[in-house]
Amino acid sequence: MILVLADKLNATVAADGGARLLRALVALHPDEKRVVSLADAIPGLSVLYSRVAMRGKQYQPVASFYLAALYHLGRRCVTRWAETQFRRTPFRGIWAESNNVVPLVGAELAERFGCPLHVSAFDLPFTYTLHPREASYLAAQMTYWVSRAETIDFATPAMAVLVRHGPPRERDIVTWSSAGLDGRDVVPRVASGQLRRIVFCGSMRFRRELEAFAAALRLINRSRSTPVVLVTVGLRPAPVPGVEHVAFIDSEPDLIRELRRADAAYSPLPFSPDEHILATKYFPGKIATYLLAGLPILAHAPAYASNSGFVVETGVGIGIPTLVPEAIAETLLAFERDRVARDAQAMRGREALARYFRRDERERAFGSILGRTPRGTAA
Repeated sequence: MILVLADKLNATVAADGGARLLRALVALHPDEKRVVSLADAIPGLSVLYSRVAMRGKQYQPVASFYLAALYHLGRRCVTRWAETQFRRTPFRGIWAESNNVVPLVGAELAERFGCPLHVSAFDLPFTYTLHPREASYLAAQMTYWVSRAETIDFATPAMAVLVRHGPPRERDIVTWSSAGLDGRDVVPRVASGQLRRIVFCGSMRFRRELEAFAAALRLINRSRSTPVVLVTVGLRPAPVPGVEHVAFIDSEPDLIRELRRADAAYSPLPFSPDEHILATKYFPGKIATYLLAGLPILAHAPAYASNSGFVVETGVGIGIPTLVPEAIAETLLAFERDRVARDAQAMRGREALARYFRRDERERAFGSILGRTPRGTAA
C-alpha cells in the first residue's frame, strides 16, 4: 500500500505537475485499496491551512503566533493521527508533495513505519510569497525532510542543485513538473493570419507581468477592428483590466480543447530581483500542458528565468524579456507576422514532449521507487 500525503489532493486535479504525478502513482497501483490519501481522510486540513495563511498575509503581526502554532501543532497532530490510523498497515512507501508541513509529516511517518519516503518538490518555501514567520519555519524545517527522503523529484535541475547544495544525487529525478506525457497525438496549432486569442493557465500572482502584457495588447488593439485578447483559465479572474476569464476546467481533455482555441500560450515568471530564486528554480507545470495543446509559447520573463530558457532553447516559442508595454507590443507584432516561425514552434512542441516528458521513462522511474518492498512495518 502507498500512503499519499497532499494538502489539497481533490483540488489538484487540474492539468498540472502534481496531478500528473499522482495519476502516475495511482496507475502503478490500480487497486484503490493500495493507495490511501491523507487529504481525503482529513478533508478540512487544506481549508484550515489556506484560510490561516491568507489571513496571515493581511495581519502579519497578529498572525505570526498563530501560523507558528498551526504548523507546529498541526504537524504533530496529523502525524499522530496517521500513525494511529495506519499502525498495522504494511506501507510500501510514502509519497508526499512539498507543500506546507506535508513533507515533514511524511518524513516522520516514513521513519515510524519503516518505509521509504518520496517527495515531489513542485514548490519550495522560498520560491513563493509567504508570511515571513511561515517562510522561515518551513525553510528551516526543509533540511529535516530533505535529509530523510530517500528520493526526491525536483521541478528543475536548478532546484535540485539548490536544495542539495551540489549536483543532484543519482536517485534524484528532475521531472520538469510532469510525470510524463504522450505527445504522439499532439496536433500542432496552424498559425492564423492575425493573433486573436492568447491563453494563460496558471498562477495569478504575477500581476506586474500580467498588467504590462495587457497594456501591450491595448496598444496593439488601438488600430484593430478585431482585438487580440488575453484569456485566463483558472479559479478566479486576473485582477487586470481587459483580461477575459474562463472558469477552472477540471478535466485535462476539456482543458486541452479550450487551450486549442487560442493562437498562443502565455507563460510569465517575475522580473523582480526579490523573486530571482522563483524565476530561476521554479518551472511552470502548465508549459507541458501548452505543448500538449500544440501551442507556441510566449515566455514573458527575464532571459535567466527557467521558462524563458526552456522555451527559447527548445524553439517552442519566443522570450519576451521586458516589462515595457511598447517593447512587448513590438515583439508580439513581429511574432504575429512570421507565420512560418509560429508553425515551426508549434511543431517543435511534439519534439520537446518526447525529449523531456516521455511517459514511459517517468513510469519506469516512479515504478522503481514506489514498487519496492518496505523495510519494515509498524508494530
